[in-house]
Amino acid sequence: MKTIILSAALAIFSFASMAQNTLTIKITDLKQNSGIVYVSLLDAKEESVQKIKGMVSEGVCTVMLTDIPAGTYAVQYYHDANSNGEMDTGMFGKPEEGYGYSNDARGFMGPAKFEDQIFEITSDLQITLKTVN
Repeated sequence: MKTIILSAALAIFSFASMAQNTLTIKITDLKQNSGIVYVSLLDAKEESVQKIKGMVSEGVCTVMLTDIPAGTYAVQYYHDANSNGEMDTGMFGKPEEGYGYSNDARGFMGPAKFEDQIFEITSDLQITLKTVN
C-alpha cells in the first residue's frame, strides 16, 4: 500500500513540475504604429528558446508566449518600424529603432548586461516593458 501511495505522489509531483506557463508581454512607448516587433525569450544559458512577432497598435504591442517550463529567462526585443527585417543602426552601431530588455534593463554604451535582464517564471506571468528609442 505504501508503494502505491508513494508512486501516486511521485506521479503528481512529476506532472506538476512539467506544468507549462504562459508569458504575456506588453511593450509600450513604441514611437510608430507601423512595422513589426520581434521578441525573443532566452533561457539562463542566453540561448533563444522562443521567438514571436507582434503588431503595433497605438504605440503598444502585446504578445503571448506559451508552453514555457518554470525557470530563469530574459526577454529581448526590437521594433522594426520600417519592416525591413533588421534593426537599423546609425553611426557606431547606435540603434535607430526602438528596442528593450526584460526588467527594463539598460546598458551603458552597449546592450544591457544579461544578468540585469533575467527573471523567474514559476507560473503564468504578465510583464510590461518600456521601449528605448
